[in-house]
Amino acid sequence: MMLNAIRGLKFHGTFLPVAAAGSLEHFEVGADIMMPMRTMRGTCEGESNPKQFIPQMVKWYKEGRFPIDRILSFYDFKDIDQALRDSHDGKIIKAVLRIS
Repeated sequence: MMLNAIRGLKFHGTFLPVAAAGSLEHFEVGADIMMPMRTMRGTCEGESNPKQFIPQMVKWYKEGRFPIDRILSFYDFKDIDQALRDSHDGKIIKAVLRIS
């Protein structure tokens, strides 16, 4: 997926992965980065300033603009189909399956 993201960038585009796992195989520095003048950068926590960003998120939550209550929703594994439906329908943001 990361390779597709890099290769899908426009000329002078920038790729900023926010999560990564595994390795990036068959990556051609010349063809994938240098010639199309693309940029790949790393980041940590979106490069936010917690002293500014956390109070801003609290303000957004109080204004009803930050759906923190919809970020994580927990489902028993037997309810996986419902979790998928809720994700697809936009009722939740991130389904977490519990296997007991």
